[in-house]
Parts: sequence; structure tokens; C-alpha cells
Amino acid sequence: MRRSSFDVLVVGAGPAGSIAALVLARAGASVALLDKAQFPRDKACGDFVGPRGLQVLADLGIAEPAGLDVGDMVVIGPTGRRVVLPCFNGVTYPGRARAMTRSVFDDALRTAALDAGAVAFTGRADRPLWSSGEIDGFTVSDGDGDELRADFVIGADGATSHVAHS
Repeated sequence: MRRSSFDVLVVGAGPAGSIAALVLARAGASVALLDKAQFPRDKACGDFVGPRGLQVLADLGIAEPAGLDVGDMVVIGPTGRRVVLPCFNGVTYPGRARAMTRSVFDDALRTAALDAGAVAFTGRADRPLWSSGEIDGFTVSDGDGDELRADFVIGADGATSHVAHS
């Protein structure tokens, strides 16, 4: 069993968790980035980054991952009704979006966080670790019973968040 201590433990290496880890690591924090999956991994949702999302990438200095640029869109609802969504340059964002697989997008964001100094761990946040009545980490279900402790824990582990539940 390894025991590791960090300034911040981020649970979930999807877009929210990876960007949190990136920003914190760039600011000098020691960051553990824990995800249950090996990367790159795919997800069944979110294969589209809108104009404002592309601007966030630019603001963070992250190169846009490979994909297909998208302009105006026609959205057709279940009743057959059509809505045209125009795409134009905004004051603070580009006039396009980009379609790409989640495996490409998530891996690019996670890699940027690791390049900034975050440390990757693979496994599930298992048992919460408590100190003075507050969560200060989790054991990791990686088979070794590793413990990750931190001054701050960020739950970016999705809609059924184990961190939030804990």
C-alpha cells in the first residue's frame, strides 16, 4: 500500500476534472488526478465542443484536438420540426464548433493536466478517508489499497458522484 499526500485530489479526469487539475497544477499546487478508467477511454456522450468551449481551450493554451469543424446546424426534433442554429463569430468566441470523439477530447485535456504537473492515478475512489470530521482523501480500488490524501478533494466524477455521496 502506498500513501500519497497532495494539495488537491481531483476525482474524475473528464473535462471538468482535467481542467481543474490543469489550472491548479499551473498555479503550483501538487495535484493527484484519479480516474477509474485507463486513458484514452471513450464515453457515449459529448462528442461536440461549442464555440465558447473552443474559446476556453484557447484561453488555457490547449491546442484544439483533431476533429471536424462545424458551422450552422439544422436540428430536427422528434416531431420533425426543424430549427436552424446559426454559428457566427461572437465578441469572445469563434464562429464555429468542433466535433470530435470523447476519447480524443478527454485524453487531450488529461494530457495537458499531466504536462502541467498533475500526477495520474487509475482506479476508483473507494473508501473515504476522514480527518477531523472531514474527507481528506480516498483509498483507491487499484488492487494495492493505495491511499490518496489531500488538503482539498474535488469531485468531478459525474452524475452519480461517489465523492458527493461520501
